[in-house]
Amino acid sequence: MHDKKHKLLELKTNSIVDSLFVWNYKTKFKWRWIEFATYKEYDFYDNVKNIDFVKSDVEWKTLVKLYDEERELNVYFIIDLNESFYNSWLNSEKIDIVYAILYLIWFSALKNGDKVWALVYDNNNSNISIAKKGKHNFVNIVKFVDKIIDNNSLKLNFYDKFNIKNQDKEIKKDWLSYFNSLRIKNSLVLYITDKLDINKTDLKILGVKNDLILCNVFNSFENNLIWDWVIWLNKWLQNIFLDLDNEVKIKKYRELRLMKINELKSFVLKNWGRYILLDETKNLYKEFYKIF
Repeated sequence: MHDKKHKLLELKTNSIVDSLFVWNYKTKFKWRWIEFATYKEYDFYDNVKNIDFVKSDVEWKTLVKLYDEERELNVYFIIDLNESFYNSWLNSEKIDIVYAILYLIWFSALKNGDKVWALVYDNNNSNISIAKKGKHNFVNIVKFVDKIIDNNSLKLNFYDKFNIKNQDKEIKKDWLSYFNSLRIKNSLVLYITDKLDINKTDLKILGVKNDLILCNVFNSFENNLIWDWVIWLNKWLQNIFLDLDNEVKIKKYRELRLMKINELKSFVLKNWGRYILLDETKNLYKEFYKIF
């Protein structure tokens, strides 16, 4: 089932990337590693520092240089697969969104010659892939996500595999802090989570050192409580009963939820990051095209 699903997603994403994303996904570091691309005629909004006076004199018109980012770029996924991703049938769509993000960014990286790296974790398991080019590395990332979703009791000895000593167990409590400790910088980092309460210090460090894109993945029900009957939700291993006939409580819930989303978005944007909210009602490819 997984193989068929991934094959269809691969074919769809490959076509979209070819038409929309190849050479279009850029980072905020575009003025740090640049290479000359071509010339264009100067207009009012161009930077005068990019005027090539020698070429302009030859052509008898004012020309400015256009630049592209130098490749290759390192692309990092941080994927937080906590219990709310797989404890309810409502959340199957959230997993589909995670897969779609992975395929979209990976195909873009593959076609641009970039390397992909991933830190995937839930409360019990963790896996780090090495930054490499090619399909094999990406397949291993997807397989690990599959295993967490299919069997969240998966046993993987993270410390033996990656030669991290037992005294470093504290990093399991805060993976964002651990990522920052790796001294990774000037890279594209996609942090995929459905959490709204995230350590602000770690987010700020991520945003300053790297081009951070925080991908908040939800089911639309989580934010709106739009349903036509009373439902049981299984969240964080506890049953929560929601009376969806109580309009006052629903309105209050929506207001508080929207406030928390906006606070997180505002914080990310103020600290050099980018923010994207995704659920099953949104066109993921259009949303990413906007921010790139």
